[in-house]
Amino acid sequence: LMAAAYFVALPWAAEKAVVLIPEEYDNYLSDDLLSYYLKENLTDSLKTDHIRTFAHNIDFETNRNIKFYVIKSDIVNAFALPDGTVIVFTGILDKIKDYEELTSLLAHEVSHVSE
Repeated sequence: LMAAAYFVALPWAAEKAVVLIPEEYDNYLSDDLLSYYLKENLTDSLKTDHIRTFAHNIDFETNRNIKFYVIKSDIVNAFALPDGTVIVFTGILDKIKDYEELTSLLAHEVSHVSE
C-alpha cells in the first residue's frame, strides 16, 4: 500500500499541486535565488556567453524563456530554477568531453523547467 502511494498517489498529487502555484511565484522565487547566487559567486562571463550562443541553436520545445549562467566553482553540477534560469558550474563543464554531452546536460536541466 505504501509503495502504491509513493509511485501512484504522490506523483498524481504533485502534478495537481503544481498547476495551483502561480507563475508569478515561480518568477519571484527564481529571481530571489538567482540574485543570491550572482551576489555570492563569480560568474564566468565568457563561458556564459558561449553556453548562451550554443543553446540558442537548440530547440528545447518549451514555452519558457531559458536563461543560462555559468558560475565559477569546482562543483560538478548544474540546476534549473522554476522560471527557466539554468545555472551551470564550471566544475561540470570541465568534465564534458564533447558537444553531445553539453547538449544532454542543457536538455536535462531545461526538462526540469518544462516538466
